[in-house]
Amino acid sequence: MTNTSQSIPQKNLSSSATQPVNAGGDPLELEKAAYTVALDAYKQGGAKKAIAPMQNFIKNNPNSVYIGNAYFWLAEFNLAIEPTNYIEAKKNYGIVVDKYPDSSRAARALYQLYSIAKDVDRNTVLATQLKNKLLQKYPKSEESGFVKK
Repeated sequence: MTNTSQSIPQKNLSSSATQPVNAGGDPLELEKAAYTVALDAYKQGGAKKAIAPMQNFIKNNPNSVYIGNAYFWLAEFNLAIEPTNYIEAKKNYGIVVDKYPDSSRAARALYQLYSIAKDVDRNTVLATQLKNKLLQKYPKSEESGFVKK
């Protein structure tokens, strides 16, 4: 279900990761550092180890510019664990689609919901609705191309 060709963005934040974070620093830089810690947990320990840090990021940074992406990656992590947690994955993809429709990850989240409805839940009615929503809202997205085939 997870597209392995789409990887977690690699950010070179080695200097901020090794230096102590200044509590009086730029709030956006602090958010970026916290978000990066959650992504790094995945890179270092896999999906299971990344869930709690990403949940903490979401809880502590509800208005972050990274929040839509954070929900997306939390959904991806829930798909990648054994056993797969489809309930949490669907919930978090749904948050991206409903609350952050302009997110760079919204089309992918909608596609993942469609794939789960079609292939896991075998709910053809819901899958068709999600496919149509994807084609309507994100017609030029790569994901729309996937469902047109």
